[in-house]
Amino acid sequence: MDKLFKVLVVEDEAITSMDIKARLKQLGFDVPAIASSGEEAIMLAEKLMPDLILMDIILKGEMDGTVAANVITHRFNIPIVFITAFNDKNTFTRAKEANPYGYLVKPFETKDLSNAVDLALFKHASAIKIINAEKRYHAIMDYAYSAIIVYNDDGVIQENNKAAAVLFQQSESSLIGKNIKDFLESNDIANFEQEVKRLLKINNATINVKQILRPDGTKRDVEILATAINIGNDKILYSIINDITDKNILISQNLLNGKLVAIGTLSASIMHEINNPLACIFLNLEMSGNVIAKAIAKESNDDMLELNQMISQSMEGAKRIKSIVSDLKEFGRKDEDKMIYKNINDIIESATNIVLPHFKHIAVLKKDLTNDIPQLWLNHLRIEQVLVNILINASQSFVDKHDYDHNIVSVTSKLENNMVCITISDTGKGMSPDTLSNIFEPFFTTKSIGVGTGLGLSISKDIVESHGGRIAVESKVGVGTTFSIYLPIQSTV
Repeated sequence: MDKLFKVLVVEDEAITSMDIKARLKQLGFDVPAIASSGEEAIMLAEKLMPDLILMDIILKGEMDGTVAANVITHRFNIPIVFITAFNDKNTFTRAKEANPYGYLVKPFETKDLSNAVDLALFKHASAIKIINAEKRYHAIMDYAYSAIIVYNDDGVIQENNKAAAVLFQQSESSLIGKNIKDFLESNDIANFEQEVKRLLKINNATINVKQILRPDGTKRDVEILATAINIGNDKILYSIINDITDKNILISQNLLNGKLVAIGTLSASIMHEINNPLACIFLNLEMSGNVIAKAIAKESNDDMLELNQMISQSMEGAKRIKSIVSDLKEFGRKDEDKMIYKNINDIIESATNIVLPHFKHIAVLKKDLTNDIPQLWLNHLRIEQVLVNILINASQSFVDKHDYDHNIVSVTSKLENNMVCITISDTGKGMSPDTLSNIFEPFFTTKSIGVGTGLGLSISKDIVESHGGRIAVESKVGVGTTFSIYLPIQSTV
């Protein structure tokens, strides 16, 4: 026995108590004291804090062993083993009410005493472990920043932590028994039920519910991670719910800031691109007036052909302006969380049309797009922002801005492992391994002060990952950089 366990003996017969003490010492236990009454037993239990108490049920005085045992158990959590000469049903029933760890009928053999004491100590140690585990569990639950709920497959909440009560605007106890579906909008309930069925099959999943509705009418954006757990014949669902409302607001602000930065970067090139066709239009209109006047005077067919040509040139210029303004207007729209099915090639065309003025006289922009790509379920404005951000970075990667023949940016789309892959490659200066390892960190930038915020690629990564995709990048100094954007193919239209 590694530890010398202390056993308090409570027995009002002196000869019996001394016999028990001797046998316990023989078994290797320490007996620091003997009590002869219930009152004395309580006093010595508090003073000595023994590991175990052997308690006679029938004691002299006003307090018998069962009453003393109840007090000691509740105050000090010390295990009790009853010893008694009475084996009747009434005595046994009274003893059970005190939740003892054992029951010995006098007279008893030493081996029976040894077994009863060893078993009581073992059971109490196991109970302490369970109590401590429960304390740790509740501490983890209560101090967790995220909301945690446990519920059945119908959505009825069986347990929750303080953070969940705050999130759902309930008291901690009143949330139990409520149904999580009561906090969902009607169009989300069917979706939640389908997600639970899916979870019961695969055990771990992110439940695709974007918002909860609170009693005061406010909505909170949430991310729900769930696990299905088997407990006996029952299956419960354990969910960690993160309130991402503030994060989404910040992301939206960063997205808008990113667009403003991109528009600011492109504005000079776009204004130049618009001014060229505008100058052409004004010149043609002025010349058209002269030609019309001459044609009226001469009735010349040649003048009319020249007029038609100038009108055609003016129409082409006007269409180009309309296209640039339309794409820029769409790009500059405030983001909405609107998901639609859209062809990725159309998004690429729109993005390249926006940045094309920025490439003029700097680099050649090439496209090689696969035609048979299925439509994707996505937020097209946000994916377009990703492409514009990376294309602008590509246009700024060239050391010699005038080496037009060798400065090339290539954009491709293709199917790869049940995903759509968009690559944007440039023949610019490339990046070192150290730079490459930091490019997706917020506010990291290699550009001059005032040129960039360092948020573009960080925002782009968040956007792609929110669509269930990923961004990969390869780069070599002096050779160039390739960004690969992978987006999942979901159910088709």
